[in-house]
Amino acid sequence: MLLLATFSILLIGCNHKDESNPATKAPIKGNVNLFDSGTKPMPKNDMLISIEGSNPLVTAVTDTSGAFAFDSIPFGTYNLVFSKLGYGTYKHIGLIHQNTGGSTVVYPSISLGQKSNTSVTGLSYSMTGGKIALAVNTSPVPSTSSPKYVRLFLSKKPNVSLFAYSYYTQAQELTANHASVYFSIKDLTNMGIQSDDTVYVKAYTDSFWSNSYLDPTTGKYQFPNINETTVGAISFIAP
Repeated sequence: MLLLATFSILLIGCNHKDESNPATKAPIKGNVNLFDSGTKPMPKNDMLISIEGSNPLVTAVTDTSGAFAFDSIPFGTYNLVFSKLGYGTYKHIGLIHQNTGGSTVVYPSISLGQKSNTSVTGLSYSMTGGKIALAVNTSPVPSTSSPKYVRLFLSKKPNVSLFAYSYYTQAQELTANHASVYFSIKDLTNMGIQSDDTVYVKAYTDSFWSNSYLDPTTGKYQFPNINETTVGAISFIAP
């Protein structure tokens, strides 16, 4: 009888110990797809992924399939930094890594492009049918077989740039020089621009996969693949 009681006490003690020591770490896994500055797939290997702020720096490298994995990472919220020669650095902000009984998987797969190798050589505007038409020239010249991608930044301040802006466009595909991006009065109104406001515009080329992300510190999107070789800003009076 005494032996049975002793065994029961030991068994209860073991169960209590297991419950008080839940998992505190697990792997983080993911996959990347890599492209040139357009839509051509590129080799997926050798992209470096690091955990921002880790000390010593915790890193992983993609294999030929684009897969990467971190082993035994403590649960928490992390920023992952993706970098490779020729690519603008991308940050995956606020990954929640928690105990789910398995790995945390970065989903969906991340598609990243190379930096733009195209420069803006001209920017002008005209009024067409009650709309503002912003025409862009680039070097190399765009074509249907080799389109270029331009992103416009607008502000009511003359220092407009990819770092100082009130509004930006999605990357616009150009297939010929002097192709235009159009803004209606409604578009301008939605940007907070009123009739007779002076609007300043600056143009840059970007890649199809822009590697853009929202910087929580500045509250603005970052565009790591933009080519900063461009012409000066232009201005127009909103109709």
